[in-house]
Amino acid sequence: MNKFSLLFLLFPLLQSRTVSNFSVDIKLIAPFNTAKIELQVVVKNLSATPVRVLKRRTQVFKRNGTASKANYIIELEQWKGNAYYLWEPTVETVIPSHNTGEEYVFLQKEKSITDTLHLAGHSFSDNLPWIFSPGLYRIRVSFNVSEWNSVPANNSNWVEFVVQ
Repeated sequence: MNKFSLLFLLFPLLQSRTVSNFSVDIKLIAPFNTAKIELQVVVKNLSATPVRVLKRRTQVFKRNGTASKANYIIELEQWKGNAYYLWEPTVETVIPSHNTGEEYVFLQKEKSITDTLHLAGHSFSDNLPWIFSPGLYRIRVSFNVSEWNSVPANNSNWVEFVVQ
């Protein structure tokens, strides 16, 4: 057996130890309105090993113009006319600063973490109010182990809802 054959046999094993896979499920928490939307996020570790995650996870809205970096990247789209369009805050999103003293927890294989995300102006900006205009929306959440990752690799399904 040559070196390349051995590499092809070992590569899937090495990859399963270094890549983190998660299932992400979301559920809207009623009531939601033009001032706030809340949702419950359940992240399950599907990796072969325990994964270290921040105890206090960060969240941010996905934006067209800038990279969205956080543990939870929220994609919120609003139905306008005949298609969904990305809903973006009218104020700059605050990227959380990294604290060297952050606490971590280990998410064991096949175990879950549950977080409640509060989507309101004070969650992301300088306490400036945001208004979710009435209409049809859909939302999904991506989970990243690193709060500095902007690649939405672990996505929930889209969930539709109406703001009145």
